[in-house]
Amino acid sequence: MALKHLERFVQVPEKELLLAGPGGRLVLEDAIDGFLRGGKITPHSARIAKVQARILTGGDKASPTSPVSEEYILELEIPAVARPSEAKAGKEEERKDRRCT
Repeated sequence: MALKHLERFVQVPEKELLLAGPGGRLVLEDAIDGFLRGGKITPHSARIAKVQARILTGGDKASPTSPVSEEYILELEIPAVARPSEAKAGKEEERKDRRCT
């Protein structure tokens, strides 16, 4: 019975997404840092929020004039979902990590 439905399967066309990109991520990270400084969130919550901000704004490739594919967003999501506490928030976060060591 399931095979009968398979014959009518039509793949949904992939969408290109216009997202805020690094500029939008910086705005979100600034707000996250403010919440952290104000004691509203923990350092761990801030790290997770920055990872989410990177995904929601399209990583380093996206911009309001440069769309990214859904596949690219999935590539950003996979490491964050698999191990959220180990996922990187982006290049700026990596630079901060290197300065601290």
